[in-house]
Amino acid sequence: MHRRSDRLFPIHPHNLNKVIQDEWNSIMQWLCDVLSSGDIMCEINPVFTTIQRFINIFGMRLSKTQRIALIRLTVAYICCPNIDTQVIFNALELLNKLMSKSYSLLSSTLSINWKNFFDMREWIDDAWQANSHLIQLSKFFPKSSIEEIWLEFRHHICSDILTGAPIRYLGHFLIYTPFYPKYFDEISRVWLTDIFDLWYMHPELGNFREIIRILCYVSRIGRGRIDWEPHMERIFTGLSRAITLNKKPVHGELLKIEDIEFYAELIMNTIGPDRSDCQSSVLYRLEQLLKSVESFYHPSSSQIEAGKLLSCFILKFLRCLISRLRDELFPPVEALDLGYTPPE
Repeated sequence: MHRRSDRLFPIHPHNLNKVIQDEWNSIMQWLCDVLSSGDIMCEINPVFTTIQRFINIFGMRLSKTQRIALIRLTVAYICCPNIDTQVIFNALELLNKLMSKSYSLLSSTLSINWKNFFDMREWIDDAWQANSHLIQLSKFFPKSSIEEIWLEFRHHICSDILTGAPIRYLGHFLIYTPFYPKYFDEISRVWLTDIFDLWYMHPELGNFREIIRILCYVSRIGRGRIDWEPHMERIFTGLSRAITLNKKPVHGELLKIEDIEFYAELIMNTIGPDRSDCQSSVLYRLEQLLKSVESFYHPSSSQIEAGKLLSCFILKFLRCLISRLRDELFPPVEALDLGYTPPE
């Protein structure tokens, strides 16, 4: 089967597949020779680089078996403390490439221990940055990792929220935690109640953005499974204050835009069917909010900053709508694997 992009190669389509297969076979033979020789420190980096170039040029033409084997190999190198850091980072680059379109790999094909990546901080200075790819890799973490990760970061997150300090470890917690619908029940059992309690305990707006960020992630995987109606007043009050208050944030304008974007995604994901005993007020509240800020768009308005923030909110809201539709139209096999309801 030929790809549309194959016509761009200076090789006749009838010969292209043979050329690609021969090139890949030579790379695999090279990799096997390096692994069997044991000369990893000097020879494995060029192999990883060559595989990346192959994927960049010809696309992901690897079989799933080969792809899974390479993922396991790169993870083994990344999590080995006795390997040169240059090898580790080259393996990380290759892993990022192999994890592109990771939804095509079922979670049952791999099982990865998150602690191996967490322990990297002991021998790599910038281990947190190195672990940024775990957002895609986390779907291969076992269900038990939800509670293990929360217990590892809970004291840091709770302490920072209650004292009003910036939550230094929140980004790391969100990277390690596998936010997929199939894990929602476990997240709800382990720590979701604690996050709601912290949200209502904190008296100031300082760390609301951090809590809203966590709730934003949870709302993405729990559409239609959380009763948001008791929290609607708090959500829209926070959004209104973020838009209308002229006080600029301490860390710059970008921080306030992020606040708005978290609210936009949270509100988009709370839209759902009415309860049997209560009608959803999300769309009504959203309509009232937009009516109340109509004056911001008048040419004579002095609320220039608020108008920009409102524009950011609407843009992010529409992007989240598209993202939600994509999630709901996942192919049946991938949808079931991630915990989404497959399309009919």
